[in-house]
Amino acid sequence: MSIPSLQPNSLPKRRLVLRAAAFAAGLLFLASVLPGEAGAFPKGSRPPARASQEIRPSPSPAKRSPRPTKYKAPKKKRACKEDDRACRVDQTVDEIEIEIESVAKHYQKGNIWTIDDAAEQPRSTGGKIARDFLNVPTYIGRAITWPFAVLGHFLIQEGVIRKTVEICSNDERTFWIYPKLELGFGSGFGGGIGIRHYDLGEKNWRLNASYVVHVNLDQRGEFTLGKPDIAMIADRPVSLALGTNITHLGSAQFYGVGPTTSRSDEAHYQLDELQAGGEVGYEPLSNLFIRTSFRIIADSSGTGNESPSVDQLFPSSDLAGFDKQLVYADMGFRLLHDDRDATAAPERGGRREVAVEYFQGLGSTRQDYFEWRVNVEQFIRAWLPRHVLAFRTSWIMQHGTGAEGVPFFRLATFDVNSPARGFAAGRFHDTGRAVFNVEYRYPIWRFLDGDFFFDTGRVFHGPADFSFKHFRYSGGAGLRMRTSNYFLFRAELAYGGEGMRFLFKTSQAF
Repeated sequence: MSIPSLQPNSLPKRRLVLRAAAFAAGLLFLASVLPGEAGAFPKGSRPPARASQEIRPSPSPAKRSPRPTKYKAPKKKRACKEDDRACRVDQTVDEIEIEIESVAKHYQKGNIWTIDDAAEQPRSTGGKIARDFLNVPTYIGRAITWPFAVLGHFLIQEGVIRKTVEICSNDERTFWIYPKLELGFGSGFGGGIGIRHYDLGEKNWRLNASYVVHVNLDQRGEFTLGKPDIAMIADRPVSLALGTNITHLGSAQFYGVGPTTSRSDEAHYQLDELQAGGEVGYEPLSNLFIRTSFRIIADSSGTGNESPSVDQLFPSSDLAGFDKQLVYADMGFRLLHDDRDATAAPERGGRREVAVEYFQGLGSTRQDYFEWRVNVEQFIRAWLPRHVLAFRTSWIMQHGTGAEGVPFFRLATFDVNSPARGFAAGRFHDTGRAVFNVEYRYPIWRFLDGDFFFDTGRVFHGPADFSFKHFRYSGGAGLRMRTSNYFLFRAELAYGGEGMRFLFKTSQAF
């Protein structure tokens, strides 16, 4: 199959399509891609004559105005000082544009199967066979993503990437405004806006705020203000973070309690939640963090917008806290060890966390409970750079100290957010949960990775109830877009025996 040329003059009709695609990409591109006036002609030229008109030669035809100069990507990225954030951001943009132009040239020349990284070229015959086998998904991914290379080449020519950075950030690159998108995580398609500031008031305060609304009018909002060096102890910084979260779910799903619930028992409820509090952190040793937190949480649940309601299908013994207003004082402690070599695309190291929280009711203690969490992640390079095996296990155990136990909407869940990506949000509930995840991540282009994943686990009612029976399984494949330092988005297709699920989110699963 021939690959269309990427030269500007060979794509007159495709250019209009690409303009429309860029225009529809989002609000950030509206100020960048502006179509010309319909029926306008360059100054000094004439419109084409109609068929019935006599065409007379002109002794001195006027010259047409030259085409506007196309923006060209830099040939190499700029050098930056470590503390120059603006330069480092522009350096990242340089890397993106250089890579996209390189990809476009590959497609134009028809050598999309070439792996250019000399570090990936083994010397032994066995190594070359292993390399070719591991690169099969890479070749397939490159063939599939050729339309994005065409679009990316066009956006660079129009200067869209540079203009987007200018629109979304200040000159110092410390303030950013960006879109948030989500699909397949329980509330239908959702979109919103995010705001970040990395040096508020030039005092190293960090601000993070976001708001997302879904097509079913579910809403989530977050605001956090923190400082990584509010104080010093033994020449090591003490961090402080203050924040609040709001959640409105008009039709949250509930299928009952236990690992054998049926999908046909889907019921709905409404949940409104407000959280406010803070966290203090300290790093006594390299990569080891201690964090203590305190929050006030206000929950209100009731009948949802869809039928049937949870109180129509399930006994009141399964619905602790339903149709009540609960207020908790949440006190927590976390111990975290993180030695990953990167956050957006780690290839080595891991993240291990142990946490305990106590939810003390204010006004009523009938739903008080403890919660313990253990999370372990490990990343191993699989023979070649950017070919990574990622392993994760996550455990939650809850113990109710009140007369009614843990509220049903606060039970541990095994679902798409666990992540068990082949299952609906809220699919399984109980007081315990175990999740095991395995991913194989491989490169497609410099900032685009592919992955194959497998998720398994179950919920259980206390440690004595845990066994390897009733495990649920899901698997799938996806794409991961990121830069050297930032994760941008993931698109995944997953199946868990209850239908295919397409997922899109601007944050990592782990």
